Amino acid sequence: MDNCSAEQALLEEVVEESDVESIRSFENVLVSAEDELQLHDDEGTAQRNRKRHHYDAATKLEAVNWASLLLQIIIVIPTTFAGSLIYSHKFMICICSLDYITYNLSSYFALFLALNRFFIFVLPKFDQIWFQRPRIFIFLVFIEVVVVSYVGASYASGYYTNFSATEYHFIQESDEGNVLRAIVDFTAYYVPFIMIAIYFVIFAFLQFSQGLCQSLIANKLATKIR
Repeated sequence: MDNCSAEQALLEEVVEESDVESIRSFENVLVSAEDELQLHDDEGTAQRNRKRHHYDAATKLEAVNWASLLLQIIIVIPTTFAGSLIYSHKFMICICSLDYITYNLSSYFALFLALNRFFIFVLPKFDQIWFQRPRIFIFLVFIEVVVVSYVGASYASGYYTNFSATEYHFIQESDEGNVLRAIVDFTAYYVPFIMIAIYFVIFAFLQFSQGLCQSLIANKLATKIR
């Protein structure tokens, strides 16, 4: 009788230990699952943030482009039907100044987007530090302030935008030897080439990274087969 009681007690102890181990294993599985879900959530949040930051800059660029097109429509269509400029001199100065501002903003916003794409693909850690909210808004506002200040300085120096009633487009006019002419030429001619170079580097980097990953996977598979 005592032997049966001892065996029963031993059996109950073994069952309790197995239950405890099962519970601990189940808890470990739950913790691992929660960690994995948290990791996926963090990755998804980071990806959504990167898209959101890109949309912030892209929205600025799109708004500036639409404003530039609207300014040209306001001037060109009435001038075409009237055969001459129908607006006052002050109004034309405001419209031409806004066209000058939107033109420069579109160039620098496009360059900013190219740099943002470069850091996302090539230097993602730098992108997470410098291209997150609210820093990205600071950069965008800084670009706007610089462009508006630059346009004001160019008008003060005698370099300004005017509208040709015979050719139906905005033209740049300046005095001889104007210093800001070099900055305008840089914006008009060199910024697009810089953006092309940035996107070419991104494409080359992605192609190289893809080839490197494929070669590493092939080497691992060959090692396992051996």
